[in-house]
Amino acid sequence: MDSKAFIPALTYIVIALTLFYPFDAFYKQQRSQFLSTLTQIIYSPVTKAITFNQVFLADILTSYAKVFGDFYSSIIQCLDPESSFAITPQSANYMAPLFTTIPYLLRLRQCVVEYIASDYQQKRSLANALKYASALPVIAFSAIHKHNKSVYPWWLISVVVNSLYSFWWDVRNDWGLNFLDRDVWLDDGVEKTPLRQTLLYRQPGKYYAAILADFFLRFTWSLKLSSHLHAYVQLESGVFAFEILEILRRYLWCLFRLEWEVIKTEEYPSIPIHQYTTE
Repeated sequence: MDSKAFIPALTYIVIALTLFYPFDAFYKQQRSQFLSTLTQIIYSPVTKAITFNQVFLADILTSYAKVFGDFYSSIIQCLDPESSFAITPQSANYMAPLFTTIPYLLRLRQCVVEYIASDYQQKRSLANALKYASALPVIAFSAIHKHNKSVYPWWLISVVVNSLYSFWWDVRNDWGLNFLDRDVWLDDGVEKTPLRQTLLYRQPGKYYAAILADFFLRFTWSLKLSSHLHAYVQLESGVFAFEILEILRRYLWCLFRLEWEVIKTEEYPSIPIHQYTTE
């Protein structure tokens, strides 16, 4: 067994001990709220309404999808004396990708619950569910690609579809921007701002920069889901870079997602310190 195999597993153990630390330290209130929301994401009944904080956290978890897969791999590396960072048991080729799908399945479930709660009227929830479902072929074809190279075109198509659809959903629905709307760019007599009427951040350039960054980082996000790219030790530094980029992209997404939620609920006039423009 690789002498370094215990490092990832030890990291998971330290994180778990910190989260469940029972005493009043390490931001106990925040940890309790986090664990409560996480429990609701996993175990909430179908009849119970999905709250924004549950949706928000579940979305964030999808950025840590590879962490779920790495969790399985790290456990196997500790238990199997023949395994190492470069050589993993055959089961990891399928179980690690399966663990990677967990965050997407949780978020997909939320979308289905929202659709059912709307008495099967809210089609937007189904469209949102399709976004998370589109990540599953990326993971599946990548796992198959290790043993069957002929699926490469299907993997590539699934990456493009998932990345473009997720990018469109980020901009149009999660951020509420009009940038990708057809009538913004066509001269059909309709005047419509490429952004939106109310902007809580002062410079419009920030929104355009965020859109551009999200477009490119959405593709790196899809690539990091592809386990067949992680099989090469020399690419581990690249995989780590993908993880860092995804954290940055998710941080950016959170800023504009929260802004749009505040605007939708018309809470921004009550914010003590805010600067917003109405175009």
